[in-house]
Amino acid sequence: MYITPLIGVEDRWGMLVIENAPEDAQEYSWHRGEDDTGANMIISYNSISHSEKYGPMYSGRERVSSTGTLQIRRLQLNDMGNYTMRLDTINGTQRATGWLKIRELEIPQILVNTSSMVENVDSVAATCYTNDSHIKWYVNYVQVSSNNRMTISPDHKTLIIQSFGRFDSPIQYGPYSVLLKSYSMDFSNVLSVEIGFKVEMVCIAYSIPESKYRWLHNGSLLSFSEKNITLPSLTWDQMGRYRCVVENPVTHLILYEEVEVQVPWHPTVVRRSFTISGSSVVLLLVVTIAGGVQFCVVLTVSLIRCHSTRYLSLWAPGVDVKNGSVTERMVMVVTTMMVEGIVRTVVTMVVTVSWCGDAGLISLYDRPPHTWGTRPDGQRDEGRVKVPIGTR
Repeated sequence: MYITPLIGVEDRWGMLVIENAPEDAQEYSWHRGEDDTGANMIISYNSISHSEKYGPMYSGRERVSSTGTLQIRRLQLNDMGNYTMRLDTINGTQRATGWLKIRELEIPQILVNTSSMVENVDSVAATCYTNDSHIKWYVNYVQVSSNNRMTISPDHKTLIIQSFGRFDSPIQYGPYSVLLKSYSMDFSNVLSVEIGFKVEMVCIAYSIPESKYRWLHNGSLLSFSEKNITLPSLTWDQMGRYRCVVENPVTHLILYEEVEVQVPWHPTVVRRSFTISGSSVVLLLVVTIAGGVQFCVVLTVSLIRCHSTRYLSLWAPGVDVKNGSVTERMVMVVTTMMVEGIVRTVVTMVVTVSWCGDAGLISLYDRPPHTWGTRPDGQRDEGRVKVPIGTR
């Protein structure tokens, strides 16, 4: 059993790993120095009870894994030295000593050969100035090596990127696109929302450093400086065109996107109905009755003149056709029939008018034929939905 030596870096994590440890381990105890005395103990871990014990050398930055590895966070220069691990097993006790070396953290300086280039055409060379010989290169937090686009010098201090692109830059770029959307509904340049509804819009753009946002409403700058805007209850004054402007504070690249907020369009509803006033109904009845009377009188006279006494006997059985009162009796019979017909006509018209009024086919009320609705602010809702008030 032995401990793998470690070269740690200041202010980083460090681990001392045990190799070839027996499988019947019961307790791991770590100590500073080459002795495993209680005065030098840092921390111990019991693999049976899964409990830890802390010794005089414990600093609060150490812990032991289930496999006995000593982990130290935020390494310091005074952590450098020898470490001893005592392992208690079922068959006895084993010990191992290893050393930990701490290197002082050095922040290298990186310089590039140009500050502007043609995208996907020019090459960029970055040089790392450091006294260390162990150098690794990262582009956008991903470690890179020599390939068909990137070349690392033999001393690892220079990185050359061929056909440099916008996403190769780890410093600043963008925004190259902006998206304006709503979480509650989908739209394309026009957002249709009813009055009183909640409106949420968010402007999405990616850049390094993060873009700054501005919102304009019908050309006027709003007080919103975040990427999203919320209108809790939409009003008529909040209708119109909204513009989201994004700007990279370093590259000064500016993009914007617009959306029109408006009330949903509805087709105009026109309900046609036949309207007649009460006075017109009375006049219609009088004209009908007068016409009926005139028609019946003409019919009576025509019958008297054109028909023989034989037809009269059929109409008035028992009437003496030789008697001089035949004309009077005929007039009386025809008049009775005429009155009965007029009464039936009047009753039928009254019933018909009443049924049409109940069914909504005609209206017996004097009212304007079209009374349009108005907006809540009292103005006419021109260009919006128009429905006659009171129409059934």
